Amino acid sequence: MRAVSGFFAATGLSALIACSAAVAAEPITPQTFVHDAGVAGVYEINAAGIAMSKGTRDDIRAFAAEMVKDHTAIAAALKASAGSVAVPATVDKAAQAKLDALTAASGQAFDVLYVDQQVAAHDGAVTLFSQFADDAPDGTLKDFASKTLPVLKHHQEMANTLKSELK
Repeated sequence: MRAVSGFFAATGLSALIACSAAVAAEPITPQTFVHDAGVAGVYEINAAGIAMSKGTRDDIRAFAAEMVKDHTAIAAALKASAGSVAVPATVDKAAQAKLDALTAASGQAFDVLYVDQQVAAHDGAVTLFSQFADDAPDGTLKDFASKTLPVLKHHQEMANTLKSELK
């Protein structure tokens, strides 16, 4: 899994999560799941905060507000479910680069970039949580992944709808 994490650093948040299932011959470890889900959650909250102030459309700002609310709750549930596994409180370099790109963008270009990042991030999150929910041994963390998956799928649908409306 460390090779996958190196891949994550090189190509970004969604690439790691989307490729973990394809690259990993073995199930995702609880440590890797908590790390990847934690980084993704911090990214989601920070990106949404930027979108709430820079988004030019009401629907994008409303989506961002929902992301802050839901991902803050998901982060708390992850922390409660992680047991002795440390949950990251910051983003990694790849996620920071995405946040920096959002900070630098403005106007309609910002809206398009934010929505594209959200589609990719939620595609990756659904893949990560699905694989962990399917393959992990029974326990609190697997239950968390299973219970969170419908929320992430809903976010994925919302992001895809926003993307289709931006065209």
